[in-house]
Formats: sequence, C-alpha cells, structure tokens
Amino acid sequence: MRKLLIAVSLIWPTISLASTQEVLDYFHQRGAENTKLVLSSDWFDCSEEDSVKVFCLDAFKYYQQDTFAMVEFASAKPYKLTLFSDFSHSSYSQLLLNLRRDGYELASVTRFNKTFNVKDQSANYSPEELDKAVIEFVNQGGASVETRMVWKLDSDLKSSVATFNSNGRQIELSFILHEKS
Repeated sequence: MRKLLIAVSLIWPTISLASTQEVLDYFHQRGAENTKLVLSSDWFDCSEEDSVKVFCLDAFKYYQQDTFAMVEFASAKPYKLTLFSDFSHSSYSQLLLNLRRDGYELASVTRFNKTFNVKDQSANYSPEELDKAVIEFVNQGGASVETRMVWKLDSDLKSSVATFNSNGRQIELSFILHEKS
C-alpha cells in the first residue's frame, strides 16, 4: 500500500467553510491525482489502524455549524467524512437544514424502532401530504429522541449518502461518496 503524504497548505482554510460535497470532492480529486494529500496543519492523524488512514479536525464549520470532523481514507481515496456535534435543538435543526442546502433528499427516518421510508410512502400520499406525514413522524417525542435519518444526493457523476444519528446527547453526521461508473 502506498503511503499517504501530508503537507501543509494555505488553500485548505477556504474549503473549511464549504459544503460537505465540496470537501468530499476536494479529497477525492487529491486522492485520484496522486498519493499526496494537502491538508492544513490543523488536521491531525487520528488513525487506529494501518489499513485505514483517518484525519481529524477539532473545529470544522459545516456552513455556520461548528463540528468535529473525521475523514477516512482507504487506498489513498477518501470514502467517508463524519461530523460530530454536541446535541442542541439549534445544532440538530442547523445540520438538517445544511443537508437540504447541499441538495440531499430524505430517504428514511427511524424513531422508536419504526421506520418511515419516504420513497415507499410516496405512493400513498400527495407531495404535500407526504411532507406533512414526514414532519409529523420526525416530531413525535421531540428532537432529543434517538433518531436515524438517511439522506441521498444523486448527480450524473457521483452519489452520496448522508447518515444522521442523534441520541439527545450527540449528533453524528456521516457522508459517503460513491463514484458512478
């Protein structure tokens, strides 16, 4: 396996306020070009295994939301960006709004061991009724209830899946980028 080389760069700070898709695209381009990855000195190696390289950043802004970020690489290509935030009603709402801002569409919501699959339910509701049913399902028990949401983004060249997990104490938001053949 090739070693991943880390260098300090001044261009990264402009990326740190970007959308997660821009971050994933940036990492993917760097990995595809060669094995050299350019990161600012704020990123640090937080790998626990030799086969998977993980780099972390203590203060990553997903738009205006402060998070802790981890980027995981396998074979010098990024495959997962995970953002962590302490739970608050504001951070919960802001992270969901940021997903919408990035063009993600809600695929499913799981709460109280029940899953609301948006695609499956779309046959039973008009678009307005579906929106209302999703909102009612998500609002049962409040924002601090354990919640798992799967969001999807599709384009001509790639697709991305975002998984939002909240348990009333912490929020974990993971993005996985997939190349289309």
